[in-house]
Amino acid sequence: ITLYLLCTVLICFWTTKMILSSSGFDSNNLFNGFDSNFNIVEHWNGFNYKYNYDVNEEKSIDSSNINSIKIDMVSADIKVLISEDDNIKATLKGYVKSSEEASDPKLDMTSKEGTLYITSQNNAFKGFSSYSRDLKLEIFIPKSYVNDLYIKSTSSDISINPLNLNNLNIITTSGFMEAEEITVKNFNFTSTSGDLDINKLNSTQNEIQTASGNIEVKSIEGNSSISSTSGDLNIDRLSSNQNQIRTTSGNIEIHSIEGSLTLNSTSGDSYLKYSKMPSGNIDINSISGNLELLTPSNAEYFIDASSTSGNITLNKPILAEVKKEHQLKGIVGSDNCKINIKTTSGDVTIK
Repeated sequence: ITLYLLCTVLICFWTTKMILSSSGFDSNNLFNGFDSNFNIVEHWNGFNYKYNYDVNEEKSIDSSNINSIKIDMVSADIKVLISEDDNIKATLKGYVKSSEEASDPKLDMTSKEGTLYITSQNNAFKGFSSYSRDLKLEIFIPKSYVNDLYIKSTSSDISINPLNLNNLNIITTSGFMEAEEITVKNFNFTSTSGDLDINKLNSTQNEIQTASGNIEVKSIEGNSSISSTSGDLNIDRLSSNQNQIRTTSGNIEIHSIEGSLTLNSTSGDSYLKYSKMPSGNIDINSISGNLELLTPSNAEYFIDASSTSGNITLNKPILAEVKKEHQLKGIVGSDNCKINIKTTSGDVTIK
């Protein structure tokens, strides 16, 4: 079959060549007149971005009757700042370039029943078009405002200056968030395809969920529930009564922990260091990853550790009930704190 196909291709090739030659066609003249300096990228960009729109919008409102601020933005970076007066002000600046005629992006600020809505109307493109945009939304909030802030964004980076609020709720897709200091009663953050970077987070309750993004926080205070898929978790200091962490496909590093901990990890190594042993439990379940747990030199606890396929090492004197290659159970000093560890395909080291 292969030989047959090869012969067929050769016959078609020579037949075509003979027909073209008999018609006087010269293949050497095929590219005559072609400009070798032609830049297809510049040509395409020039064709695409026929229309240019400069955006410079500003709106403000008195904050005295506002209990909640809701921001909904697409393809515009968001920056939250502290204002110098009692007004909430928003500015939308940048440009939009399009191959087809479109309407200018407009900043919309509407107040209804104590809620302030801040959005940007999307460009109304006609037919098939390509476009480029670079827009920045800046929100200025008075220091006296201590109510709620909600941000929903797509393809937008978020930057937040120090805030003191009741509730801060952020849902973002394809964009990172960074903040210097956040002080709130409740912090809720949900992200898809974006990193979270916070210097200091003080709250009563934290709910953090990320997919395809790293989490890096210098300091967290407040009960925390953290869930991460396809991203690393790095925290310098985690301090609260209750901490719940669940990760899939990502490493964990927490350099100082205070409070009880429930940790479930799949496909990732974990490094955990306790600065002070909690009165509650430390429950760790790990699949496909090594675990290193560091405790204070004077730490006292009851430990029950087992590994399906991994070694268990304890660098402290223990009154052991069970001490095997893949299992360790006993008391170090006293049983004020209970450490329960179960791993599959990973070594466990306790220091």
